Amino acid sequence: MKYLRIATIVLGSLLMSSCKEDEAAKQKITELEDTILILQSEKVGLEADVLAYKAKQGGMDAVTAKALTDRKDALEQQVQTLLPLEAKVRELTLQNEELKSKLAAATMTPTGAALGGVAGSTGDVAPAGSDISKAVADSFVSVEGDQSSGGGFLAAQDGKVYLYTAASILSGNQKLTIRTSGGQSLTKFAALELCEGVDIARMQVLDEVQHKMELVAADAEIPNSVAVLALGMAKGSSVVSTEKANVLGVDGNALQVDSSYLQSAAGGPVIHAISGKVLGVISKAISAPKTLWQYQDASDASGQQQVIINRLNKTIVWKETKIGSFISESKVLREFDQVTRLALAVSSISLFEGLPQTETMVSGASVSVQSVLDQHKDKPLVQAITKWKADGTGKKLTMSEADIKKKWRGLLSESLSMAQRGVAEMNAPQFSWYHRAWAESSLSERKDAIVDINEALAAAK
Repeated sequence: MKYLRIATIVLGSLLMSSCKEDEAAKQKITELEDTILILQSEKVGLEADVLAYKAKQGGMDAVTAKALTDRKDALEQQVQTLLPLEAKVRELTLQNEELKSKLAAATMTPTGAALGGVAGSTGDVAPAGSDISKAVADSFVSVEGDQSSGGGFLAAQDGKVYLYTAASILSGNQKLTIRTSGGQSLTKFAALELCEGVDIARMQVLDEVQHKMELVAADAEIPNSVAVLALGMAKGSSVVSTEKANVLGVDGNALQVDSSYLQSAAGGPVIHAISGKVLGVISKAISAPKTLWQYQDASDASGQQQVIINRLNKTIVWKETKIGSFISESKVLREFDQVTRLALAVSSISLFEGLPQTETMVSGASVSVQSVLDQHKDKPLVQAITKWKADGTGKKLTMSEADIKKKWRGLLSESLSMAQRGVAEMNAPQFSWYHRAWAESSLSERKDAIVDINEALAAAK
């Protein structure tokens, strides 16, 4: 009985110990299960990260990779097929550029008897040895003036016939004789039309004329290296000459050719060597006005001159003016400058022993006072100075210094009045664009002369 009680106690102790261990094991299992869940969750997260990382690195599944590989192979085959076509495209592009140039030239094909040897109307036979037809030759016009001469041509435009020439040819002349190379005098014209900033002019011809040239279209493209002919005619001749050249390109309003110096006078046409259409007008280079003592009229009759060929394949804005007003502008400016030169010469005179010294040089110029006075010896002011000098030369001085100064101030005042006349009327903006810069320069020079005379008057007190 005693042993049974002991065994029961021992068994109970073991059971209690076993229950405690079981609870600990269960706790351990629960902890392990929780750890496993956490690890599994982390595993899923890591796998997601790996997939995302692979996606960023271009990783993809096998099916997608194979599809893309097949697509790449197909594209590579297409590229290989297109490579020969790319070379063909380059070849066709070059051919297209050539056709474009030929098309531009084709737009200037003859519409009638333009060049020598081309069949035309009865009697329209090219002059012997000429590169142009009689119709083109007879459309050439000579413009002869009392100061300068040049060329021109008749051309049809908008249902009218115009005489085209250069503004520089008309400027400076008071008398003009205009006739075709065939001998027909042209005397009836509408208003003169100028193009701002370009040495070109035209007038509608009201006389009946038989022949006229055709202008290139305003939007026509003139290809490089196209052959052209510059037309001209020697003074007193009736034979139209030609100079051959080739177009190099376009520079603003001008055509560039491979001959920078042409014998043909300004105003004449430059025509397409195949069709005879007028591509440009021979003009003079426009430069800043020369100084008062260097200025020369536009009457340069020298053989060779650097010219500008103003192109006609562009829209031209014409501004009307009266031909009489235009040609009178240069006369007004020449006379204005002559007075300025005289005023400056008088202000440069010095007195020595009571007599005016005219052998001195004009201030700011390389001419003598006497040479300027000689050009104006018909003017009362100059005659008074000349007489004063002649009467006192070699004779004893009879006037007092005060009388000498008074006499000199009187002549200077007369010179000042002369210089002031016409200044208020000299409105440079009202001049045509061709003479406007000259007018502005002349007015500035006159104002400087007035300042010089006033300084001379102040010194004579």
